[in-house]
Amino acid sequence: MAMTEAILREYADDRWQERIVSGEAVKEVERWLEEVEARPPLPPGASGKPLAWLCFVAGTDADPNRKKMLRSVGLLTDVLRVLDRSITAEELQRLRRIFEWYGQAFDGTLEDE
Repeated sequence: MAMTEAILREYADDRWQERIVSGEAVKEVERWLEEVEARPPLPPGASGKPLAWLCFVAGTDADPNRKKMLRSVGLLTDVLRVLDRSITAEELQRLRRIFEWYGQAFDGTLEDE
């Protein structure tokens, strides 16, 4: 199953908020993550809980509001980390802008594949 969309889930205002993008915007999100993953990992020992998740998903034929999650990556937005790699505030803002510009609110269901 090929990924067709990306969802940014962020915890804010005491709830999870989700935006979804498709088409060329998914490629922009993939490039953003590839740039981050190309960096060397940080030393072990950092802790924290993701306050956002970047999810790559595929739609289902039966229900357009139901998505199969193919991959998810935790973002620790409070300490500017993605997985075990650091990011800058500007890079986080660049990711958020992709979803703000191209995305729409998503309140459907995410399922593990």
